[in-house]
Amino acid sequence: MLFLYTFLFTLLSLQFSPYALLFTLISLDFSSRYFLYTFLGTLFSLHFSLYTFLFTLFSLDFSLRFFLYTLFSLRFFLYTFLFTLFSLHFSIYTFLFRLFSLRFFLYTFLFTLFYLHFSLYALVFRLLVTLFLYTFLFTLSYLHFSVYAFLLRHHFPLFSLRFSRHALLLTLSLYTFLFRHFSLRFFLYTFLFTLSSLDFYL
Repeated sequence: MLFLYTFLFTLLSLQFSPYALLFTLISLDFSSRYFLYTFLGTLFSLHFSLYTFLFTLFSLDFSLRFFLYTLFSLRFFLYTFLFTLFSLHFSIYTFLFRLFSLRFFLYTFLFTLFYLHFSLYALVFRLLVTLFLYTFLFTLSYLHFSVYAFLLRHHFPLFSLRFSRHALLLTLSLYTFLFRHFSLRFFLYTFLFTLSSLDFYL
């Protein structure tokens, strides 16, 4: 009886063996497909991660290039500002140099004008000294000829009249020449003094 049951169980097992084998094959196929799809998903994830990493690197490279370009622009702007500041500084020094040159020219002009003014006053002083000298010489000559006329009139009455006439004419000629010379110099000094006065008032 035990043997019969064993034989029936064996037959039953042999009957279900193809189904078990088919189930095993289906399980292996499903497992292989699951493993394959998992492997492909992993590869796709790695591929996507690689593209994401490359895009991140490209973004960082673009950001770095943009930062360097901004830094270069700021550097160029700084150099432009420094050059403009240097140009302005140079222009200020040029303006101050021109102002100093103009001031020096003005002081030179004023010194020349003062020198001319002082020279004109020196000429006027010389005019006064010459006037005093000519007045003194005229008075001395008049006294000298008056003494000679007085002596000749008392000692030589006939000759004194003729000599006194010639002496008078000679004296008048001499004083006329001196007066004309003095008048010309006086007119010249007066003209220069008038120009100096006009220049001083202006």
